[in-house]
Amino acid sequence: MNTTLLSSNKNKFTNVAVSALGDLYGILNGPDGRSYAYSFDWVSAQWRILNSTLEIVDVKTDKIGRPYFLDKDGVVYNHLNTKIIDGVRDFEVTS
Repeated sequence: MNTTLLSSNKNKFTNVAVSALGDLYGILNGPDGRSYAYSFDWVSAQWRILNSTLEIVDVKTDKIGRPYFLDKDGVVYNHLNTKIIDGVRDFEVTS
């Protein structure tokens, strides 16, 4: 799977989050019908997929900029792709 985002897909984000550090994350529906989390690389000015195996529907960040992801099955993962909790429909990060 190509890890960079084509310019023709940039207007199809379903969710965008900006961390306290200015990191930019977006959820995009891919050509295969699945949704993926991307991060923006400010150096190369390109969107890069974070994990091509998880179907991500939401992204939130904590106060120091770490992202947390909600997959389509209701599982929340931290920035290391470690499962934190399941059975979730929506979430907030408070620390």
